[in-house]
Amino acid sequence: MSEFEVLITGPVMPLIREGLEARFTTHKLHEIADKEAFIASHGAKIAGMVGGAGHGRIDGAFMSRFPNLRIVGNFGVGYDGVDAKWAGEHGILVTNTPDVLTDEVADLAIGLLISTIRRLPQADRYVRDGRWVKEGAFPLTASLREKKMGILGLGRIGGAIAHRAEAFGI
Repeated sequence: MSEFEVLITGPVMPLIREGLEARFTTHKLHEIADKEAFIASHGAKIAGMVGGAGHGRIDGAFMSRFPNLRIVGNFGVGYDGVDAKWAGEHGILVTNTPDVLTDEVADLAIGLLISTIRRLPQADRYVRDGRWVKEGAFPLTASLREKKMGILGLGRIGGAIAHRAEAFGI
């Protein structure tokens, strides 16, 4: 194993975990019963940290407990959960995984838009409850045609949503 030891702050995808384990000595903080004792005895050995959404904030106070920390890899689009300013001031690199979910989020946004305007959950329930047979067709719903759409923020995701919306003439 490498002398570069990595602390994984919470559960990560097997692909990520296995990749780290193949290259480095890893420690899974979320599986360690006495976290304080572990940090006290191993803190100086940790040079890398991997965290992500739902793992808790990686703030300056936490990072300061690892005097040889050189990099924090945030498994997420942004790095709101990492005190990047503090890290930068202390020579610690902070990375993230930008654009990894852009298409999926944009697809879901358009799907939810269509589902809302066409009332798909309500229509599904109508059919499943047997109302189609008893009451006839589900009432007509609105269309996206000729509608205006506002998107707050035209970053990667907002731009991808706008691109998809063009196909509907919105």
